[in-house]
Amino acid sequence: MTVTDLQKQIAQFLRAKSGEEKFTVFMYRDNAGDNPVPIAGAKKTFFSTVGTHTQSFDLPEQPVEFLTYCAEDWAPNALASSVYWLKERSCDAWPLVCEDVIADNVKKPTDYRHMAFIPAPWAMETDMTENNQPIKWLMGVPLTDDELQFSMAEVARRISKTYPEWLINTK
Repeated sequence: MTVTDLQKQIAQFLRAKSGEEKFTVFMYRDNAGDNPVPIAGAKKTFFSTVGTHTQSFDLPEQPVEFLTYCAEDWAPNALASSVYWLKERSCDAWPLVCEDVIADNVKKPTDYRHMAFIPAPWAMETDMTENNQPIKWLMGVPLTDDELQFSMAEVARRISKTYPEWLINTK
């Protein structure tokens, strides 16, 4: 997969926003070894897709990238699994809950099985997307079965407790 100029711009944007110089990009694939999803990561806690903005999802906002701030080893794989999960579904209200995207990706037992996403309060302005639309991020947190019905406010509260300020603020 060739890295596009826009993917490079996204990586630079994330670098500037986070203050992290070192980002590693891995290509995650589905169980058949197809459908690559590039995931950038820093310090084993911050992970973002770098390329889902080109995919057409049935969501209230587009184009989007997905991110999570989570120290679990399954976090980047859960992002990729969320992308695969969403390809066959739609979401017309927040939060977007991707079911059973963690369960198959864990090496050690966890109560988390799902990911819930809400829009970040910031976006990346660019002239490289269709109609020069800004790229928006969906911030995700893991959920247990008991938390599956979390509201947008409950997901936002979880994000405010677990994400660093630089990911929550609007700058």
